[in-house]
Amino acid sequence: MNRKLLFIRTYIPAGTGGPLPPVELLSLAAFLLRDDTAKADIKIIDTGLLPAPIIDAVREILASFAPDIVCCSSLPWEAGLVHAIAAIARNQARPPMFLVHGQLPALLGEDLLGDVCIDAAIIGDGEEILRDIIAGSITATELARVDGLLCRQAGVSRLTRAREPLHNLDDTIISPEAWALVDIYAYSRQQGWNGSLTEKIYLPIVTSRGCPFGCTYCNIPATVGKTFRTRTPESVVAELSSLHRAFGVREFHIFDAAFNANPDRAAEICRQIIAAGLPITLAFPHGLRADCMTEELIALLRKAGTYKIVYGIETASPRLQTMIGKNLNLTQTRRVISVTAREGIITGGYFMLGLPTETIDEMRQTIAYAVDSELEVASFFKMLDYTEFRRAYRAWGDARTDQKYDPTAFSALTYFSRDRGSDTVPTATLNALLAEAQRAFYFHPRRLWRLWRKSHSKLHFLNNLFSAAVTMFAAYLLVAGSRSSAKNTIAPGSKKKRFKGLH
Repeated sequence: MNRKLLFIRTYIPAGTGGPLPPVELLSLAAFLLRDDTAKADIKIIDTGLLPAPIIDAVREILASFAPDIVCCSSLPWEAGLVHAIAAIARNQARPPMFLVHGQLPALLGEDLLGDVCIDAAIIGDGEEILRDIIAGSITATELARVDGLLCRQAGVSRLTRAREPLHNLDDTIISPEAWALVDIYAYSRQQGWNGSLTEKIYLPIVTSRGCPFGCTYCNIPATVGKTFRTRTPESVVAELSSLHRAFGVREFHIFDAAFNANPDRAAEICRQIIAAGLPITLAFPHGLRADCMTEELIALLRKAGTYKIVYGIETASPRLQTMIGKNLNLTQTRRVISVTAREGIITGGYFMLGLPTETIDEMRQTIAYAVDSELEVASFFKMLDYTEFRRAYRAWGDARTDQKYDPTAFSALTYFSRDRGSDTVPTATLNALLAEAQRAFYFHPRRLWRLWRKSHSKLHFLNNLFSAAVTMFAAYLLVAGSRSSAKNTIAPGSKKKRFKGLH
């Protein structure tokens, strides 16, 4: 009899839109479905799509499906939900093996196993680890035999022998059979990172793993490694073609951590898409490196169907660019933005406020850079300090046990949390600056006109504009009560900008 495997994508809103299709879990599922030695009955659920109350819905699924193994894929701020689900699983009549995968275990390490309801954490690529567990009929007490797991050995949490990362990523292609395990239409009805769509449905794909860059604020190298591993262009185009044929999908979002780290490979993928004549559109909501772009690559991306690119810029302070390890040349980045926008691609940027030691003048410098650029879209958010998260998690773990069953225990530790300041700026001031950034950027007639002109769906554009206006107005109300304190904090030493701020 096949073992029953329940994948759970935990979801706690982080301010970046609704849940996205769980590509990490789908890759694991697709790998197992292709492997004749690891037969399993697989079910995937996403807590972001479950009816409220979520905990009751999960409890019902656990009882009805009765899995042998549960594997959660989780982000750091979803830790409370993971522990709540683990407790429910442990209380089943036949408790399943409980595994955690993703950024959460990569960040917390052995601290995560302080909860006895969690049997092990998958460190790195999970495909071969799950295959070995299922094919070898490994039980929870035998997990120390499996390489690449953080588990309890003689009562102590430690890592088993490190497992080599997957090098043939063509084996991670997500097949239509795997996509059939989720409701792709439900995700397309969510407001995702990308904003409005050009089509009624979209699917994300991942063409590489790892990131060779050294940004200090990022958890991706700890999760999938610094070595940039890639799928072949032929594999990428084959996946796009198969999903287009199977589901009629014409829009794809690339969710690589560093898609254009190798510009020649990125260009070859574009050439093969063009040669195949695929009638598709592409977007890059996860962000591209501006310093890895060339005019040729931008033109090829456009010809291959790209309609939106977002660049991770983070800060316009040269000092902070060096400090956080991003090391962008801001003048070159501005030129890349201009070339991309003039190619007819909707061009976006990601910016962080509240970096360690960042001054108010440096935050205003970043806002001015965004406003004065040819970007049509910009997201301003707070840095997520993983050191702060570890401290908060350890303090929470030392507190009363019943706190471990609060699914939203870490919901304030997200990119858009209104409850966090920085080491140099109080919470009210940082919130005021974020609201100022949104208003200064978006209430700009020339920018709105360019975005309107490039938008494929004018109705979606108007809906998004209305939603953005409501969000910014709500943010204004939140900071209005503390305007006087924020004003007193912001004013000293600030240089006058040509855009209007709070005052």
